[in-house]
Formats: sequence, structure tokens, C-alpha cells
Amino acid sequence: MSSSTTVLAGAAAGIAILIATSAQAQDVPLSAQLSDPHVMGWMQGVPPAKDKRITVAAGDFLAFPKSRWTVCHIRELFQTVGVSRGRGAPEPLDYLPHHWFAEMRSTIDALTFIPTGSNEAMTWAESLAANYTDGLLILHRGRVVYEWHSGCLTDAGKHAAMSMT
Repeated sequence: MSSSTTVLAGAAAGIAILIATSAQAQDVPLSAQLSDPHVMGWMQGVPPAKDKRITVAAGDFLAFPKSRWTVCHIRELFQTVGVSRGRGAPEPLDYLPHHWFAEMRSTIDALTFIPTGSNEAMTWAESLAANYTDGLLILHRGRVVYEWHSGCLTDAGKHAAMSMT
């Protein structure tokens, strides 16, 4: 492993730990909606207001709720290296036809379950907000059947992927 790979791996581990501990440290954390980076006003304007700046030097870039902005902008805070996807054009994702996609999304959003440690059911859609989910893509038999974006993530955005890697 090269030294830059080791540094990135260490940074990723540190980010994951800090995000987890900062979210747990608050007694009543802000909701996903209230902690949305756009709602919070992080890094908006030129220059951003002092109380809305996120920098590595400040040391709190991974503290909740700033971490919600950081995961979509990690490349602006740290040196990173792009990894080639290989030769040729990327294959486009195959989506269900629009009317089926909308019906599938409604069906999945309405699914209910009882979370571990709870006696109350919640819907899939409620769980996305409860878990501060920024993005999710569900494929079935090679087709996109569900897509979710929230917070700072868009369909064209990039997001740190720590535990998934």
C-alpha cells in the first residue's frame, strides 16, 4: 500500500468514526431535513459567512451537522485521485418506464417494518430521513427500480463512500 493510499484509508476510517460519534453525541440531533446542508447554509456565498464555513483547519468538518456537507465535498477539502473507469463510454443505467418507476417508488416508500430496538413500525421513506440517507439506488434484474437523493447529493453528484468500500 502506498503512503497516499494509507493516508486516504486512515482519513476514511477517521471520518467514519467521527461521523458516528458526533451524531451520537447530541441528545436531540437535528432532523435530516433541518440538517440538510442547503438548509444549514454551509459554504454558500463568496466568501461564505464565517459561521457557515467548513474547513479542515477548523477541525470540525466532520462534526454533525457539518459532516452532511463534507461527505459530498470531500474532494474540496483533501487531495484525492480520480480512478479511471476504463476505456469506452459508460453503459447508461436502464430504468423502468416512468409510470412503472413512479409506482415502484410509491410501493417501496410505503413498505413498513419495525426497527431494531423499537416497538413502532416505520415506512421505508421514513427510514431514509431517520438514517440521514443522502442517496440510494436499487437495481432489480439490471434495471433501476428505485432512486433516492437528499441533502447535498444529486443524481450527478459525488459522495464519500467509506463503509461501502
